[in-house]
Amino acid sequence: MNSRRDDRRGYDDPLRIDLLESDADHADHAIEALNQTVRTEVGGLRLDVHTEVGELRKQLVGLQRVLIGILVSITTAAVLLAVNIGFTQ
Repeated sequence: MNSRRDDRRGYDDPLRIDLLESDADHADHAIEALNQTVRTEVGGLRLDVHTEVGELRKQLVGLQRVLIGILVSITTAAVLLAVNIGFTQ
């Protein structure tokens, strides 16, 4: 595979400078396009993460309510058992 330098060996210096500037412009455009793609992908990932965090919070709130319900049930059962034992003695 030939390098650009070998391909452009016969060109005069002003033309080689123009070609190098053109190459730099193409590289700049490619880098900007890549940056835009990365920004778009990162934005999409952030949205996905925020959505997942929201869903996880909803699940945790539901779990917290279930655990509080279990705690209230156990407490109520313990109080009723204590009252029942108190009346039977």
